[in-house]
Amino acid sequence: MKEPESPRFLASGQWVDQDEPEPEGMLSGLGHRRDRRARTQRSWEEMFALHDEILHRWSEYELDLAKLIDYPMMTDVREASTVAMIRAMRLADRLRPDSATGHRLHAADTEYGQAVEAFEEAFLLAEAEAKRVKRGHFSEQEQHRLRTARQLLSVAADESSSPSERQSAYQQLRRAVDGLVAIPDRALAALEARSELRRHAEETGGKP
Repeated sequence: MKEPESPRFLASGQWVDQDEPEPEGMLSGLGHRRDRRARTQRSWEEMFALHDEILHRWSEYELDLAKLIDYPMMTDVREASTVAMIRAMRLADRLRPDSATGHRLHAADTEYGQAVEAFEEAFLLAEAEAKRVKRGHFSEQEQHRLRTARQLLSVAADESSSPSERQSAYQQLRRAVDGLVAIPDRALAALEARSELRRHAEETGGKP
């Protein structure tokens, strides 16, 4: 696969500097109108909870290396659906009020509520596309590297593996995904911290 001229993958916290794509309107129709009426009944607390839930689901792709390797398109900023999701997320974050008190309008009737709903829709579309494509954008050789990385991840996270085996698997994993998937710093830190905790427990005879 030819290397892109600009960064291909989104690292944690980076901004996507691309033109915002036009909405597709894929969820229009009677079912969407009924769903819209139901959403107008959401309280501000429910809207905050929805926002937090989508953020949590998105963060799993930055923290879970297995998901990142299985569905690399979720962080591929060349994809229109991914770019739209990131932009929708940034807008919802920017419009979020400090609290749920003092509002006279229904949450869904405000700019913030509409931004959260747009974020939810964009996330679901991006996730569906990523799961449909999986690793299909990669060559067979690159897909083999990703499958190898997936196996190495299992060893690196396996409590029954020795510290040297985990460290070796971790280093090989980094080489296997180099140039294909940019692993976010938070995901690397989580894996390294877990491995270090296990190593310390083994040295002291305790449990992690």
